[in-house]
Amino acid sequence: MARPTSFGLFLAGGAAVALWKLVVLLLAASSASADEGPGLIKVLLALVGLTFVVSGLLVLKERPSRPRLLFAGFCLCAGLHWGGPLEPAPGPLRTSLLFFYLLVSSLVGEALFLHFALLFPKRTNAGDSRLVRYFLYGPLVAGTLLAILAVIGSKGSGTQAAGQTGFLMLHTVISNLFPALVLLLYVSYVARRKVTPIERPHVALMVAGMLIAWLPYLAASVAGWEPDPWNLSMVALPVAFAIGILGIERTRTSAEVHG
Repeated sequence: MARPTSFGLFLAGGAAVALWKLVVLLLAASSASADEGPGLIKVLLALVGLTFVVSGLLVLKERPSRPRLLFAGFCLCAGLHWGGPLEPAPGPLRTSLLFFYLLVSSLVGEALFLHFALLFPKRTNAGDSRLVRYFLYGPLVAGTLLAILAVIGSKGSGTQAAGQTGFLMLHTVISNLFPALVLLLYVSYVARRKVTPIERPHVALMVAGMLIAWLPYLAASVAGWEPDPWNLSMVALPVAFAIGILGIERTRTSAEVHG
């Protein structure tokens, strides 16, 4: 029953993300002029988000495992992220939705991504360490508490300001630190030959996907350019990882069959 349950939950999550994207685009269209619409870049970023969801679906559908579930969870969170948050009229609802969006898409998503990398393609001792789990998911607990302070604090109060500042600082650190650790880990697998020769090209593909996804964004940030057009390169990450994960799993299955 593990497969139908996990796959069904992922489909439900994917449908929720797709609905979120649709509402985001509809709200953007309603607030834009009749000639502008929601904007091509915003539509394309929503499609980038859906690419993450489809990639997670492809990885999970064959043979659910703990690493695959972690990657699929990351894909749902990333799918939520790309395309932007819901932006109803300014007020408590808008603030609550923004913090929910940042909490799930970044703090949860990046923790799942790093946890996945600690278990696949090479299972590390850190991946099963309780201390490392505190490192991975402790920021989520802290972020939730800070988000609550930011939402329920009186407008303009010190409590609200502290919650907002603390949350945004935590969000900035985690959304940059955890992906950098994944990249360094995978580069070490290739450079130090910690994976088998058959698996190495697939891991190298995943490294290439991360670099193609992140370097344009970093260049735009340093140069001070509008980041949204450069964020379209993020589509390379889920595609590269889905191909790499499935390729490694198939080589392992083939080796077991012919071994």
